[in-house]
Amino acid sequence: MALVGECMEHVLPKTASERASVRRHIHISVAPPTDMDRHMGQLRRQHGLPEHIPTEYVAMACPSLPTVLMNLQRLSVAQEMLCLVTGDQNMLPFAQQYAPLAPEDHMNIDRWLYVSAFGEAAAAALLRLCPTGTPSSRHSAWEVVSAGASEIPNVDRTEWRGNIAPDGAMDINVRKVIPTYKAAMQAQVPIALQAIADRNQLAGSPEERRRAAIERLHAYCFHESNYNLLSEMARDHEIPDELVPRFCNRTGSLVGMSVFLTLSEALRTWEEKRAAGQRPQNVVAASIVGQAGINVACGHIVLQASSAFDEPLASDSSAAYSPQVDSVPLSHRHVRDILEPLAKHGDMGAFLRDRVCPSVSWQIMGHANSLCGSYSATEILAHWNQLLDRLQSKEYRLNIDNVLLDPEKRMASVEMHGDAALGDGSGRYRQSYCWILSFDAAGKVSAVRAYLDTAMAGATLLEDSRAAATL
Repeated sequence: MALVGECMEHVLPKTASERASVRRHIHISVAPPTDMDRHMGQLRRQHGLPEHIPTEYVAMACPSLPTVLMNLQRLSVAQEMLCLVTGDQNMLPFAQQYAPLAPEDHMNIDRWLYVSAFGEAAAAALLRLCPTGTPSSRHSAWEVVSAGASEIPNVDRTEWRGNIAPDGAMDINVRKVIPTYKAAMQAQVPIALQAIADRNQLAGSPEERRRAAIERLHAYCFHESNYNLLSEMARDHEIPDELVPRFCNRTGSLVGMSVFLTLSEALRTWEEKRAAGQRPQNVVAASIVGQAGINVACGHIVLQASSAFDEPLASDSSAAYSPQVDSVPLSHRHVRDILEPLAKHGDMGAFLRDRVCPSVSWQIMGHANSLCGSYSATEILAHWNQLLDRLQSKEYRLNIDNVLLDPEKRMASVEMHGDAALGDGSGRYRQSYCWILSFDAAGKVSAVRAYLDTAMAGATLLEDSRAAATL
């Protein structure tokens, strides 16, 4: 669950008001524990979400995401809302986190084979649901153009893949893998290409529309199997081999990883190309086959980049497009200047007012401690003032020890420390920090991920430990 929480933090909105608009939660797991409701309630509370919202659990394997997306597309909602989709055991793309094999499982050959073949992962995605016939009030990076799943006729789970035990071990059965795989791709690839043609209003004969749809692809993700079979599928469907991302050749496993790993890779490379000033094709699609309950099923997903792809390129087509052409350069001096009110005077008010975006996302990282969570700028200032009330001098400066920069990502890692006497004479409040700062184009702080000794903060400032830990 800790991995699921990390992935949630990657995709959730940055402000408390936006997080409150998350009104549905779907969790995908091959074998969800019996106390999943308690775990999910705790995770939502820790990450600033409503603790009690409608929650669904989907217990199926690889076809899970297209099934969830397909059902959500059919869902009628009265008002725009956000739906959080989380998953474990590599069931989802986006923000994937991988855990090592537990030491007690090293001698369990079934468990070792399962983890080495399919991975042990968690992930999260955030979907915006709108009433039928009304556009979303905000542009999203990726639009779900099509998603669907269906059974494969005349194939059941005794003939393909295997059975998953309650402890997560898989009894792998490889009969009819290749014919079943090909039948699934033959059923789903044409549907995906037709959806691309329909969404982009491509004209011509069915064959011309199919070829034009392929030209719109940034990537087509076939469910991992083995390297040669993936290339064969690309040839069968006349999709250029270089558009097919794959991991099985790197893992050395014929079984490979879940399709969602390659789907994540495709979205990552699209973003990298855009950041480098290129204009990649704006469609990513995937075809999936796998066990779904007692049957073997296949499915597809088609995603299309919306607002980002429509941004105009520079007038000189050879020039790289960059959304940060006019941005304030990020340097060590700039970072230290930004933090000057805290370093010289301990003035959090001036820091937040003049150097931080009003909608800043301020996160105290971690999961086990109740002090961890998300805060607004107003909450940070209130908690800072509460901390000052506990100190003898009513002043608390943050001394900068080290600054590391990533100018391309407009991020900085800052190590700091603070030391002040407590007002009741019981000792000193000594704290060490590492803040991961993100900066907008104007050079202001847009996000803070703060690491500190929350246990020490709670033990030192018992009267208001949550306020202290924010600082």
